[in-house]
Amino acid sequence: TSGSLSMDIFKKTRTDYGCLYPLQTFSKDKKIDLRKISFFIEANNRDNLNILQLLARDISGNVYEITDEDKKYIHLAAVFANNFSNLMYIKAEKILREKRIPFKVLGNLIQEGINKAKKIGPQKAQTGPAIRGDNRIIDQHISMLANEPEWQEVYTILSDLIKKENI
Repeated sequence: TSGSLSMDIFKKTRTDYGCLYPLQTFSKDKKIDLRKISFFIEANNRDNLNILQLLARDISGNVYEITDEDKKYIHLAAVFANNFSNLMYIKAEKILREKRIPFKVLGNLIQEGINKAKKIGPQKAQTGPAIRGDNRIIDQHISMLANEPEWQEVYTILSDLIKKENI
């Protein structure tokens, strides 16, 4: 099942069922090394769980036994880490496009941020005006978004959350 569906959708039609959940976004034309992906498994009984464990371990060394409740939180975390961050990339691309600057200029910055978060943890990897308490720059950025009140609000909320999380 997907990260948002319970394995219990099979309960009425199957006696043996479980969930093999790869934490990954898939694209048609992109080949993915499944050995690097984390797989989450759950099943309605120990025998099915053992089968899923053998299958998953044959694919990847990153296999975790979870509950249905755990899966919901993993999916929530994945939405924050992947979907919401991608929305920020979309906004960054639009800002740059208005100045005829290609999005690819952010490539190394984005990659280094990811690498740093993986290596030392996201909280220690946090940088920027909010973590430094640079209210002059924060105010300048908010005023640059004057024609986009929703994005002003997003910027303000995120800056405030960064400050709170890093006290």
